Amino acid sequence: MTTNGTLTVIDPAILVQPVSVTNNLGGGATFTVVAAGTATLTYQWQQDGFDLPGQTASSLTLNNIQDSDAGDYTVVVENGISLITSDVATLTLTHPPVVVTEPASQT
Repeated sequence: MTTNGTLTVIDPAILVQPVSVTNNLGGGATFTVVAAGTATLTYQWQQDGFDLPGQTASSLTLNNIQDSDAGDYTVVVENGISLITSDVATLTLTHPPVVVTEPASQT
């Protein structure tokens, strides 16, 4: 007796999803995706659903992060046949304490 099976191929496929990052204001953050698929893969990073111009590598590095950089990041991986969007990776900023008023000298 023979049993038929179904093979589902997801192409491209994301093998390693980007991971959320928490860092201080002014620090850095890197998001990386590992994908596989037929033909040449292309990447487009997005912040909060909007394309980030020029961010078309498998990794996204942000330097001197500011409040406007906080949010949700995804990457769309495409191979000319189909596309897949990564899971969301969140960039959370922490604000180190700041001295507002210096202590006054006393005698």
